Amino acid sequence: MGKAFVCAVVSVAILLGLTVGWIASIAVRGLATDVTAWSVAGAVLTAAATIVLVVVTALLWRVTDRSAKAADVSASAALRSVEIATETAKLTEDTAKRQLRAYIVVPGAVLNCDAGGSLRPYVVAGSRAIGTIELVNTGQTPALNVRVKIQIGLRSVPAAAESFGLLPNPPASTTVLGAGRQSRSDAVLPSTILSATISNLASGSEAIFLFGEISYEDIFGESHVTKFRLRNKSGVYDGSMTFSDEGNSIE
Repeated sequence: MGKAFVCAVVSVAILLGLTVGWIASIAVRGLATDVTAWSVAGAVLTAAATIVLVVVTALLWRVTDRSAKAADVSASAALRSVEIATETAKLTEDTAKRQLRAYIVVPGAVLNCDAGGSLRPYVVAGSRAIGTIELVNTGQTPALNVRVKIQIGLRSVPAAAESFGLLPNPPASTTVLGAGRQSRSDAVLPSTILSATISNLASGSEAIFLFGEISYEDIFGESHVTKFRLRNKSGVYDGSMTFSDEGNSIE
C-alpha cells in the first residue's frame, strides 16, 4: 500500500494547492465580493473534497480487501493444520494397532503316516498321511475367535491353483490364542497311500499338500486371515514339509 498511499497524498496536496492558489488569486484581484467567483471557488473545493473522499475510500477498500484475503489465507492454513493433525493422529493410531495386534503365523508343518496305529515319519504303502501345522501368535495381544480350516490332499506337480479350494464345512470350534502362545491342527488324508504314490512322491511328479486358512480377530475388533500351503519335499521322504511358492499370506 506504500506507493499508492504516497501518490494519493501528493495528488491531493497538489489539487488543494492549486485550489487555494486559485482562490487567493481571486481575492488579490478584488473579486472577493463577487458572489459568482466565490460560488466557483466553493464548487472547486467541493470537487477537491470529493476527490479526496474517493481516494481515501479506494485506499480503505484496498486495505480491507487485502485484510480479507489475509484472513482467508490464515483460515486455510488453520484448516490444513487441523487436517495434518488429524492425519498424524490417525497414522499414530494405526501404527500402534499394527504394533500391538495379534499376528498368527504358521512356521512349519510335519507329515506322519498312520500304519496300523503306529505313526511313522515316512511313507508306507497302505497308510494314511496325517499333516500337522503349528500356529503361533507372534503379536503382543491375544488373537480372539481363532478358527482353523485345514485340508490335506495329493496333487500332481505343478498343481492347479483351483485345486486348493477349501471345503465349505465350518470349523469345529473357535479358541483364543494368547500372545506368544502356540497351537497345533491336524488333517488326515482321506485315502490310503498306494505303492505308485510312493514312487511319484520320490520323483516329485506328485506331492502331498497341506493347506488352509486361519481366521481370527484382534483386540481392536478387526478381522484377519492367515493362509498357508505346504508340501512334502521331493526325494527321500522324511516327514518334513516345505512352503509352496503360492498360497501363503497374512492379511
